Amino acid sequence: MNKKTILLSFSGGLDSTVSALKLRNAGHLVTLGYVQWNIPGSPFGELQKKAAKSLSEVLDTPLKVLANVEAYSHAKWSWVQVIASMILWEASYPIKRYDAVAFGMQVTGCESWQRVEYTRAVVENNAKVVNYSGELLFPVDGLGRQEMWAEVPNDMKPLLWCCNIPNQDGTRCGHCYKCIHDRNQI
Repeated sequence: MNKKTILLSFSGGLDSTVSALKLRNAGHLVTLGYVQWNIPGSPFGELQKKAAKSLSEVLDTPLKVLANVEAYSHAKWSWVQVIASMILWEASYPIKRYDAVAFGMQVTGCESWQRVEYTRAVVENNAKVVNYSGELLFPVDGLGRQEMWAEVPNDMKPLLWCCNIPNQDGTRCGHCYKCIHDRNQI
């Protein structure tokens, strides 16, 4: 196996954490590329940032904050496009610094524009736009949430961020897809 330097799109959630574990355990040099979301009136960004920092420390893997993005809940934009663009741009300029970029976005139970096929298409198209010439990796492609939870060591599980609609006090909502599906995992 060739050891690669990989920039991983990292949120501190289940998919990206399992991707980090898989890539690191395969012997690759992984950097966690993180986009900080600032959503007025929502604790989402701060909770995600806390998870990303904590997991970076536990994984002993560098965390690189790529951007701070102001987002508004009423805005109609694709977070997948924003993240893919930031990660690929970072990996491409000023010189190719990574052998590969990896995306752990395994979106299920959501609107069709957020599904895995959409994510892959966005990443592949954005790679062409920024002239990225390295390898594109999707380490958790095809894995279900239950399979991914089985990959996470028990001591790491409480650190992961897994709720789409957090309460104002930062607790999990209990009713989004992730909360319902992950209820017995954490």
